[in-house]
Amino acid sequence: MVRRLCVMSAIAIVGSLLFAAQSNATSYTVTVTLAGAGGGTVTDGGGTINCPGVCSEPNYSSGAPLSLTAAPNAYSLFGGWTGDCASAGTSTTCLTTVTADTNIGATFNAVPTGPLPATPHKKKCKKKRKHRAAAKKCKKKRR
Repeated sequence: MVRRLCVMSAIAIVGSLLFAAQSNATSYTVTVTLAGAGGGTVTDGGGTINCPGVCSEPNYSSGAPLSLTAAPNAYSLFGGWTGDCASAGTSTTCLTTVTADTNIGATFNAVPTGPLPATPHKKKCKKKRKHRAAAKKCKKKRR
């Protein structure tokens, strides 16, 4: 009985030490903000950030690696990262380490839509025996 009580006490002490260590671990908030006239999504590898929708995660451990991926929609282009991922530039992937509260912006630019600009139509000169004067003009233009 005494041996069993000692084992149970040891387990309780170890458990309380582990709980205390976990509760003292520093955690930080990661926040993603979408900007620009276009649209798209930003996700992390762990599935905790899926923006638009869930754009903030309050429980990233200090020193945790963070990998974000930007995916523009069909009518947008990825314009780049801002904030704590600015160094990634226009790459669609941002890799960083969480050491403090982290604020990241992702810009999606809209692809211009509408009619394409008109291109001038060039007339081709054709030699025809009936129109010798026009053929002479074509020869002059070709030189």
